[in-house]
Amino acid sequence: MIDLKTGIIVILLFFSFVLIGLAFILKQTNGLFWARPPQNFLRDRDKPINEAERKIGQRVATAILSFVPLVFIFLLILLFFILINKIK
Repeated sequence: MIDLKTGIIVILLFFSFVLIGLAFILKQTNGLFWARPPQNFLRDRDKPINEAERKIGQRVATAILSFVPLVFIFLLILLFFILINKIK
């Protein structure tokens, strides 16, 4: 059985992985994938009216990529130590 600590760490790892994936999508789409489906993104990617959304998307991606990978690595190390202690 998985105890509560290990389950919480695994769930946090999953959510941080999802956030990192979202940040990479935002970086690839220049911040415009945030509020529209993919078919509308291709139509709206070069319009100057979307500049504010583009800047916000880029800032969100930068914030996620500067903070979440550190948490992700910390959680992986913590999970590793918990699993090592269970084996002993």
